Amino acid sequence: MKRRFQNRLAESNITLPAACVVATLLWWLPQGTYSTAYMHAWLACTALTYFCIEATTAHALLRVRSQMPTALLLFVMAACGFMHDKSRQLLAALALLMAIHCLLRTSAASSSAEDIAASRNAQRPQAETFHAFAALSLGSLLWPPLLLLALPLLWSQLAYLRTMSWRCLGAAVIGCATPYFFWGVGALAAGQLTTFTHHCAAVIAPIAEPIADIADGGMPLAYTYFRQLPAEGESLTWAAVAGNVSAWAAARVPKLAAAALVALLALTGFVHYARNSYDDKINVRISHQTFLATQVATALWLTLQPRQFIWLLPLLLLTSVPSASHFIAFTRTWLTNAWVLALALLLVITAVLNLIPGATAMLTDLSAFMTGITTSAAEAFHSLLDSIGIAPPQGS
Repeated sequence: MKRRFQNRLAESNITLPAACVVATLLWWLPQGTYSTAYMHAWLACTALTYFCIEATTAHALLRVRSQMPTALLLFVMAACGFMHDKSRQLLAALALLMAIHCLLRTSAASSSAEDIAASRNAQRPQAETFHAFAALSLGSLLWPPLLLLALPLLWSQLAYLRTMSWRCLGAAVIGCATPYFFWGVGALAAGQLTTFTHHCAAVIAPIAEPIADIADGGMPLAYTYFRQLPAEGESLTWAAVAGNVSAWAAARVPKLAAAALVALLALTGFVHYARNSYDDKINVRISHQTFLATQVATALWLTLQPRQFIWLLPLLLLTSVPSASHFIAFTRTWLTNAWVLALALLLVITAVLNLIPGATAMLTDLSAFMTGITTSAAEAFHSLLDSIGIAPPQGS
């Protein structure tokens, strides 16, 4: 079949170096000055890039020689200017990537019972399982709820990797508990046990808080993160909900553009790989299914709790780029090529909204200007109809 722009982009040796240069330039130029926070986040993104290259190569996520997952990750991160000083969020994404990478190393080369048994004996999957969940636990020291993603990873190991055993389950529990054990001992010795217990309570806060809201008669929905619950005696109407959500969205246009871009990448990759996974070998399919299972859990979490947006968006992007890159590399129709160009246009729009100061205000002024022109044109048209004795249509 004909090689289109998207295929040449995915297979080119220039794509990844170009992404590195673009990401570095866009990381520093918009702020116009040196910042320690930006430097820390840039170093965290550099580490994330390196481990993304390692994971792409080690698990052969694409059938061709390509670093499109890493390049796509860098392009989107470069466009999301609000992430350029968020080193803790990028380190949390790095912890998740290391966890998935270690977990995938437990899988056998094929799906036969003999190979699975040989893999368990030779590769010692409980050791890699320990490393995977220890990395996830270390990331949760930066953001406590990250540890909740251990559940979809365990399910993935049971359903796809087929390496779950009592030893691996014990290794996962020990891996999750090890960083907290050392921190707890140090906190006890330093007399800071209250900080440690508060952190442990924050691990289950995304589950405990909605349950507490239900118990108190509140609304454990996304709306409660757009606006506080109404005061006593204030009625909660659909008009009030729509007005407050609209005001919330208008103040966050750049972040919503980034969220729309990542959501479209995730949906595109998920639908594509669900339809075309049969073209890959079983071990490659297993790797993608593990990423997709974590992606679904992260997307559901972000939908239910958008106030965790700044933490969950890098995680959703990280788990979406393998399947989205598979779509870019292996689809060859004019329609998919047009869709890739549309995503590239949305990427540019996201970069403009996030990196150019006042871009949102400029769009608001442009919208008001276009509305004024439309109103003036309508008034002129009605005046013309009146002058020639034609009544305008009712309701116009």
